[in-house]
This record gives sequence, C-alpha cells and structure tokens, in this order.
Amino acid sequence: MDNDGNQEVIYGTTCLNSDGTFRWSIYRRHPDIISIHDYIPERPGLEICYIVEPSAHAGIYMVDANNGEVIWKNNREDDNAWMHGHIGWTADIWDGSPGMECMTNRAGHDDRIYLLFSSDGIKLSEKFPIGFSPIEWDGDPTRELIGENGSIAGNFNGTDIILVPGESPNPVPNSYIQFTADLCGDFRIEIVINGVDTDGRRAIIVITAPTSIDKRYVTPSRDIEYKLWLARNKGGGYGSYYEYILRDTEK
Repeated sequence: MDNDGNQEVIYGTTCLNSDGTFRWSIYRRHPDIISIHDYIPERPGLEICYIVEPSAHAGIYMVDANNGEVIWKNNREDDNAWMHGHIGWTADIWDGSPGMECMTNRAGHDDRIYLLFSSDGIKLSEKFPIGFSPIEWDGDPTRELIGENGSIAGNFNGTDIILVPGESPNPVPNSYIQFTADLCGDFRIEIVINGVDTDGRRAIIVITAPTSIDKRYVTPSRDIEYKLWLARNKGGGYGSYYEYILRDTEK
C-alpha cells in the first residue's frame, strides 16, 4: 500500500502494516466485496473499493489504500435503500470514463437492482442490466460483458449494453458457468463451465475465445496478485472477478 516492497494486510475495513501494527481503519465492519486496484489513474497509489454489508454502514466506499481516506462513498446516509451490499464487481467496461467502473447492489442476496459507478463516484446507472459480468474476450482496451450464462455478449456504451450479433461465448446448452479466468496464459479469459460432454457425461469444460486476434499483452498469469486470486477463487466464501489491466508486451 505504501510502495515499500512489503505487503500490508487488509481484513474487513482495516489495514495492518507488514509488521502487524495498525495502519488505518474506516470502521465500517463487514464488507462482502473487497477489491484493490489503481482505480483512479490520476491519483497516486492504489485504492480499495468496498461493498459493505451491515445495514448501519451498508454502501460502496472508495478508499485510499495508503492512508484510509474515504475518497467517495454512496451509503445509507446518502440513499436509504442501502440495506446490505452483497453483489458486485469492478472492471473497466467503458472507455468514456477513466479508470474502472464499479457495480453493486444495495439490498442483499436476492436484490437484482444494480447500480453502476465510475471510479470517481459518479452514478452511471441505477438499473444496470441483471446477470452480466465482465470478461476479456476480444483484446480491445475495455472488458466485454457476458450474460444469460454466457450465451450472449456485449459492450457498455455508458447507458446500455449493446449486444454483439452472433457472439455466444458459451454455446453449450444446459451448462452453468463456474468461473472465468485466464487459464491458458494468452491474456484473454477462459470460461469454465459445468456441462455435459458429447458422450452425455457430466463434465467440467473450458471454453477459449475461438477467434484469433492481432494483439499481444502480458498475460495475467504472470502477475502474483492474479495468481493469488486464482488460487483462492471458489476455494472458500464467494467467487469473485479479478480485473487485470492489459499491459503491452513491449513495456
């Protein structure tokens, strides 16, 4: 968090130094989602996006990872619809706003009213489409969005998701996406599904992008943070999405 070469520890909404001493806390108890990135490109260092559960503090918070300053928030003080932040992800899905976008809900496990915020706290949507998740599929600078269990794909234009005609990243009927990750090391994301193979047997199937492209980037599997995320994803608690910003191979 402070760029001294040692890892700090984030647990809940509190940060400890690498020697175990207290660094900071925003005292918002239990977050269901914690994501650490350089969300705001013009701001030095890293930021943490929290989606917090407890009703008294429920909300989304963008926090300076080094000193714990709350850069912006949208919580129960701002909107009394906040009861239990639970579902969410962060990804760069729109080139019309710098940094990443942040998706969240406000009312627990069954709430399907999704909000979308820019990295600097502007509310982009109060009715973000249900069931879409980010994926790196075609190699352009922003992530694509897949929905309906991966059978459709599209791009966010700042207001709506515009579907790509004929694009079906998961063409396997009666299947269920387990998670998405770069498993093959080509920088694009593979889709891991639970489905039925050609012999009618239940199987775990890995789907890769079928179309070759003329771009090359450093693969996420070279990144230690991505490896750590991949090692624990689906290993306990909730599955999650890890945003990896593509870096040119020559840099």
